Amino acid sequence: VVAGASGFGKSVTLRQLGVACALDPRVRLFVFDGKISGDLAPLQKVAHGYYEGAEPDDVHEQLAALQGIEQE
Repeated sequence: VVAGASGFGKSVTLRQLGVACALDPRVRLFVFDGKISGDLAPLQKVAHGYYEGAEPDDVHEQLAALQGIEQE
């Protein structure tokens, strides 16, 4: 969990963690961006799963993805 006040680098930290994970061949990267800020969009090209949105349909898709990860 990354938390803090606005402008304190949370998005940069998350992107750096995501890129570091993407460089590890043992990692499957799934990105969930409920805010749709675009801050995590660069990870879309390297993620195994990229989900964004907070609308009911988006949330159902994200829950299904999380259930699939849990079952795996």
